[in-house]
Amino acid sequence: MSGAGPEPLPWTLPLTRAHRRALNVLPIRHPHADPADLEGVHITPGAVAALRAALARPVPATGVLFGIRAGGQLTVQGVHVAHPGSTRAFDVDDAYLLGLADAWGQAQPGSDWVGGWITAPDADGFAPGALDALARQAAAAGLTDHDAPLLVAGWVDGHLTLQAITLSFGRVQVFPVTTGSGTP
Repeated sequence: MSGAGPEPLPWTLPLTRAHRRALNVLPIRHPHADPADLEGVHITPGAVAALRAALARPVPATGVLFGIRAGGQLTVQGVHVAHPGSTRAFDVDDAYLLGLADAWGQAQPGSDWVGGWITAPDADGFAPGALDALARQAAAAGLTDHDAPLLVAGWVDGHLTLQAITLSFGRVQVFPVTTGSGTP
C-alpha cells in the first residue's frame, strides 16, 4: 500500500436537487457553474408545448421543471407533473421525482430539477396578490426557492402568459420569461 491515499472512485452518484429533497438533506444553494443570482428564465419550444397541453386539461395542473442553469439564465427544457393522478396543487411524489431527475440527468447531462409550475385558471391568477400566495405555497411545499422559480402559466386575452417568480427573504421576485428555440 502506497502513501498516496485512497484511489478516487471512477464515478459517483450526483446529489441532485431531487435527491436532496427525497433524502431530506439540508437545502444548499444549487452548485451552478456560475454562482450568479437568477436573472431570467427561457422556455424551450417543447416545454411550451407541454404547458399548453396542461392548460388544455379541464382541471388545474401543477408539476416540476427540468433544465439547465448557466450564470443567471435558467433554460427550462422539460415540464412534468410531479404526482401523476393528483389534482392537489404542489403535490409531489418523491419517488416519481427521483425517477424524472435520474432520467433527465442521463438524457441531458447537467440538467436538474430547476423549479415548479402551475396553471392559472384565468387572468386573476396573475394578480400580485395571487402570485404572492402561489409563491408562498410553492416554497412551503419545497418546490421552489431563491434559485428555483415557480412558473405560472395561463391564458390572458387568448394569449399564453408565463410568469416566473421566486420567494426570497419573504418577498416575491418576478423574472423575465422568454420562449423559443435555442437560448437567449
